[in-house]
Amino acid sequence: MRVDVKLFASLRKKLPPDSGRPAGKGTVELPDAATLADLIHHLDISPDLAQMVLVNGEQTREFGHALTAGDQVSIFPPVAGGSDCARGLTGRSSSPHCRVRARRCCW
Repeated sequence: MRVDVKLFASLRKKLPPDSGRPAGKGTVELPDAATLADLIHHLDISPDLAQMVLVNGEQTREFGHALTAGDQVSIFPPVAGGSDCARGLTGRSSSPHCRVRARRCCW
């Protein structure tokens, strides 16, 4: 069966060059009854790096999820970073505005 795949950020290079589309997008041929885990293994992606996975627009972390022909799978790696206000939560921001704002929305 064929599954459409979109890989983001550092995972883009994991898609085979013969997948038929621009970098990060392509179609992958898998055996019938393949699971999300089979796809991730086929693409040589560590399950730890498949931080957010969408199958047909629905988020899942069930690697045993059975795929069907024509499914659209998007895989995102872990993301880091944040605003200066978020850094106020760890004490690294010197702006009192950020600390107050962080308390109001997060605590």
